[in-house]
Amino acid sequence: MLPCQNSTWSKSIARSIIALAILAAIVTAYYLHDQHLLYIPEITILLLLLLAILPPNIAILFRKDDIGSSASTLDHNHSHHHAR
Repeated sequence: MLPCQNSTWSKSIARSIIALAILAAIVTAYYLHDQHLLYIPEITILLLLLLAILPPNIAILFRKDDIGSSASTLDHNHSHHHAR
């Protein structure tokens, strides 16, 4: 997860990270293939790196934008706490 995943620019950052990770994996795989160094361990490492990078960022892209409603819920709970 991103540290500031609730900020307004988090989806833009997540999109950039996804695009750069995929591009880096493709360029690396192409370079290793060109040098005749692309074997199963290298492919596995690239896939594991993508598996570590992509899912959290995809989750940020697909989450609902309910930042305002969570803030109002906090204010609502805070006001009830002081009313007691």
